[in-house]
Amino acid sequence: GDPEYVYVPVETLITKDYAKTRFMNIDLNEALNSELYYTDYLGRPDLFEDTDSYIEAMLAGAGVIELEPSAAGVGEDTTHFAVIDKDGNAVAWTQTLSSFFGSKVYLDGFFINNEMGNFTLDDTSRGLVPGKRPVTTICPTIIEKDGKVVYLVGTPGGYYIQSTITNVIVDLIDFGMTLDEAQMKPKIIGSPNYPEFRMETGYPENAKLFLEEIMGHTVREFDFPYRSFGSLNLIQIQPDGLAIGIGAFRREGGASAPEY
Repeated sequence: GDPEYVYVPVETLITKDYAKTRFMNIDLNEALNSELYYTDYLGRPDLFEDTDSYIEAMLAGAGVIELEPSAAGVGEDTTHFAVIDKDGNAVAWTQTLSSFFGSKVYLDGFFINNEMGNFTLDDTSRGLVPGKRPVTTICPTIIEKDGKVVYLVGTPGGYYIQSTITNVIVDLIDFGMTLDEAQMKPKIIGSPNYPEFRMETGYPENAKLFLEEIMGHTVREFDFPYRSFGSLNLIQIQPDGLAIGIGAFRREGGASAPEY
């Protein structure tokens, strides 16, 4: 929910120890039950406001120990661009209208979005309140190393965005791929919004069989390249300062640079 209206424990959500507790809840031997609502898998970041130890937090969550209470209160419509200048100023920007042409209202040179559709008409964190920001899945990302920008990453794609961003970051950092290699790899999508595991064609057949027969996923394949999978616009800054840009081939993206 909008942190102006709902308390969001950001500092605890981004700690490595909280991440450990989330990882421990992932069963690597079988798929999650897609019939359960995502709230069945919610974590307890609130426990980390009183400790920075995941051991203490989990013991407290299980009722084994007590922690001192904290004083804290409790498509086709999205575009992304990445820009870096010669001085190292970097911007990763994802803009969405939600639906095609948004609300169809044109004001001062801009079409107005219809993100109102992401609110609910009930008394929840997504409930409609005047002035409140809606939930969104956009995830423009800047990756730094030793205080310097290394990658600018972003994509449109609605509920595909988080998985696509994760795909490309793993390919770039863990597998050492070039921007072109990471861009052109088929992508996989897992989301509580879909009852099945989604993947582009291009993976070995045994990978699909393993997901279905061993892990228990229901797999749905999309012909590569599918528009919503990985429409990434990326920039990489090499150690010598050379900037390399690549556009989203799935949506006719491009890259350019000025001459100095």
